[in-house]
Amino acid sequence: ELSLYQRALELAPALPGVRSEVGWIYATSKDERFRDPVVALRLAETDLRISNDQSARAIEVQAAARAALGEVDEAERLAAMAEAQALSLGEEQLAAEIRERRTEYLPERH
Repeated sequence: ELSLYQRALELAPALPGVRSEVGWIYATSKDERFRDPVVALRLAETDLRISNDQSARAIEVQAAARAALGEVDEAERLAAMAEAQALSLGEEQLAAEIRERRTEYLPERH
């Protein structure tokens, strides 16, 4: 999966969203060979700039990367921001997916 996204990025570097998908893999992969939250953060930040700060997915990838870096409070803030951004764009399904995916990267708080 990662190689397909990387190839897409090579072929169409300005294509919105591809960096976030690659970043998601780097932020959340269980395989240490593909885990690099610093790269994930950089990719998501670039995608967010390309989208004029409109990409809820890029914000979500930033949240996952921050969580992987141990910055849980910032990750929670960004996850909430991603969900709110999706809702503000009328993307209710994306907002629900963002809410559901939080369990993949945020620790459970008691």
